[in-house]
Amino acid sequence: MIEERFARLRAVIEAWETWEAERGKEFQDLFERGDESAIRRLMEEMQTLRRRRRALEAFVQRWAEGGSRSVGGSG
Repeated sequence: MIEERFARLRAVIEAWETWEAERGKEFQDLFERGDESAIRRLMEEMQTLRRRRRALEAFVQRWAEGGSRSVGGSG
């Protein structure tokens, strides 16, 4: 059961990575249009998502991959 939850969290991480990778074309379009406010907004959104993704990755690594014995309090 808990492994399924960690699998879902890993899927979220992958989706966020994909979303971030796909923003390259969007940035290019915004730069070509000179839309500075949209560029700034997208940059802020990406930074927020990147922080959340890194925190989630650290959580999964700590509890699912490296510290699963600690989840139950025995390690």
